[in-house]
Amino acid sequence: MQDAQNDHLQKLLDRVAKRDREAFDSLYDTTSARIHAVCVAILKDRPEAEDALHDIYVTVWKDAQGATRDGLRPMTWLIALAREKAVARLRGRARPADGANRPWVTVPAPSVEGARPGSINAALTTLEEPEAEALRAAYLGGLTYRDLAQRDGIPMVAVRSLLRRSLLRLKELVPA
Repeated sequence: MQDAQNDHLQKLLDRVAKRDREAFDSLYDTTSARIHAVCVAILKDRPEAEDALHDIYVTVWKDAQGATRDGLRPMTWLIALAREKAVARLRGRARPADGANRPWVTVPAPSVEGARPGSINAALTTLEEPEAEALRAAYLGGLTYRDLAQRDGIPMVAVRSLLRRSLLRLKELVPA
């Protein structure tokens, strides 16, 4: 079933690359709810998530071939694009008036109420807290390796190792 969905989305993206408006509308209808959810999860602000969603689909219209060029599955490409756009918006938010370079985003633990078994939220609750918090801060909160290293007072190489281990552990917990 997953392969059929990937094939369908890839065909739509191929048509969008050729400026097929009907394919674009179909792609939007098929994927926008999930992409919007990614934006809301990161930005924590529906109007801003809607603006990000608009930016994402403008990028899709301009560069639908990017999905093929990057070698990613269509939904993976769209989610990566959504994360990139949302995190860029987070980083563009106002910094403290004193110009200090400190993390400006606090990322609360997601609610797992109603989360289905195998979901990312459910898997995050089974990780050790430093791993889960680092993943939330980096991938939902938009903090960079440097931000995390400064915040936690550890070397950047340790942050990279922690995130890599955490992602590998998360991958084991969430079915593909």
